[in-house]
Amino acid sequence: MNIDESAKLLRTLRTAKGMTQRELAERLHVLPKTVSKWETGNGFPDVALIAPLAEALGVSAEALLGVKTEENAKEAGNMKRSKIYRCPACGNVIFQTGKAEAECCGQSLAPLRANDADEGHCAQFAKTDGEYYVAFGHEMTKAHSIEFVACLTDDSAFVKKLYPEQDASCRVPIFRRGKYYCFCNLHGLFRIK
Repeated sequence: MNIDESAKLLRTLRTAKGMTQRELAERLHVLPKTVSKWETGNGFPDVALIAPLAEALGVSAEALLGVKTEENAKEAGNMKRSKIYRCPACGNVIFQTGKAEAECCGQSLAPLRANDADEGHCAQFAKTDGEYYVAFGHEMTKAHSIEFVACLTDDSAFVKKLYPEQDASCRVPIFRRGKYYCFCNLHGLFRIK
């Protein structure tokens, strides 16, 4: 929410409650000119005042801040809908549900887009001791390797880091209805079956 929208919302909520700027200021223990400053778009309320201000105006803090929680609720509880980000500078892997922006090493990250695994990135799965042994017929050099294998389920995320100069294989838990992925440092993210 920008400052003009915030100012208009505060003014609308205050007048709907039949309060003057002075009455609202007294409830919040601030000066009337502070409330005026908020309502003219010359400043935002201090973060410590958000909850008391929302209570005084009869709304939730989320509504006061313009947060639309209903939109995020559809995505937030299901890890299968997670977005996967990878920092090109440090290799950090970030999983995120709902709507958010990811940043690492001072740069904004775009979510990785998964393609179906091609011949060079398909995996062989074998059940052993209650786990999957996953093996790739992929080279593992610093210039070209599988960096990680991930599995997303409704309520969890699992990541196994692989390293160059080692085998292109690992053990991962068996998840019913889990989605499995691998990331190649040259070709990106792939869905594996």
